[in-house]
Order: sequence, then C-alpha cells, then structure tokens
Amino acid sequence: MDTKAELEEAWGLLRDTIYNDLDVDSGREYPICNPFKKLSYCLEFGMYPPPEVLISISETYERYMARKGEIDLEEAFFGKPKKGKGNFSSRSNRESDVHMLQLFLSLNDVTDKKSQYEVASEYLANKKSDEDPEHLLRKFRRYRKALK
Repeated sequence: MDTKAELEEAWGLLRDTIYNDLDVDSGREYPICNPFKKLSYCLEFGMYPPPEVLISISETYERYMARKGEIDLEEAFFGKPKKGKGNFSSRSNRESDVHMLQLFLSLNDVTDKKSQYEVASEYLANKKSDEDPEHLLRKFRRYRKALK
C-alpha cells in the first residue's frame, strides 16, 4: 500500500469513529491554497489534518529540497516575495486588516452610519493598534481600486 492510501485509510477510521458527528469531508475536493493555514485550523480544533494537507506539505518540502538551495522555504511554500509588498506573512497581515475593515464598514452601512474614519478608528482601537486610521483607510481604498 502506498502512503496516500495508508493516510486515506487512517482518515477513514478517524472519520467513522472520532469525527462521525462532523462533516469532515466537506471541501476536500477543492485544492489547498495554503496547507499551513489548513493544518493550523485543524490543530486549533484538536483535529488531525486530512491526508491532502499532509501530502501537500510533504510534496512542497520535497520540491524545496530538490532545488538544492535555489529557493528558500518562503518561496517554496508561498511563492516569491513581492518587491515592496513583503513576504507572505506581512502581506497576509496587511490584507487581514483591509478585509476586516471592509466587513466593519459593511456592517456600519446597515446599522450605525458612522464615518469611515470613525469605523477605522474603532477597529484599530479594538485591535490595540497605534496605526493611523487614515493610513488604514488609504490601504483600504488602494485595495478596492486594485480590484476594479
């Protein structure tokens, strides 16, 4: 039996016993964009990750090793860093703030009708960030403009 088949067999046992009340197979047919995020999510909830997560991490590591130092782990797992935009972690953090602000602004449109500046200020205060609300709003506007 090969590794994938063995992992699938073990996953089937977990699914049918420990996770029998959960729909752990939903979404498994979709490609994994970030296996570390999926691994972290599973571990956060005390679950073993599905086989494709483990296989994805293993295959990427093998490709990294086969390149014999031509690329670093950052590039192997997340792609080349983008000049002026930083590494994956830095970009994800910035995008997270913009996505959260977008959510807060959407909710505000339905409920409070505060200014964008007030919503950004409250978001940053809740996050205990010393970032200027105008700076966050500029990032948000650039993000929206880039989507068009």
